Amino acid sequence: ANFISATPMRGLQLLLAAAALTAALAFKAPATRRGAAQTAALWFVGAGIAQAGTPTVQNVEALGEKAHRLREAVRKNGPASKMRAEKELETVLKPLQAAMEVVAGSNKEAKTQALLMKGHMLELNQALKANDWKPYTSKTTGETYPGGKPERELEEVEETL
Repeated sequence: ANFISATPMRGLQLLLAAAALTAALAFKAPATRRGAAQTAALWFVGAGIAQAGTPTVQNVEALGEKAHRLREAVRKNGPASKMRAEKELETVLKPLQAAMEVVAGSNKEAKTQALLMKGHMLELNQALKANDWKPYTSKTTGETYPGGKPERELEEVEETL
């Protein structure tokens, strides 16, 4: 199973709805129309901020697509893509792993995938630091990777999704 199929898409939405309902039940309504209008405006703004900041499965998919494009670049360009790989380790893969953890919620399988992602990122970082770009043949699959160990680790990133 992969991360996206193991992710409880509706679970997070239900949890947020339950939290909103709990807050609404504890809410004391303002006595004036002006107070009610101001309160309503704050609720809508707050809901938009919370929703905009919460990672979704779609965020994971979009970052996963960027990781796929990075792997293609590493396969094609090898060492010439080192700077891009180092940059996207920070700007794509770390946010991807963090989003996976949040979206996983309490789903153990999805949480495991997020943890595996962290391991692949560490191995990618080691391969980049070691400049390990020579073609690599996997002992497990027998497949050869023209982009060396960085490409192999990026393949594992993709497989973790």
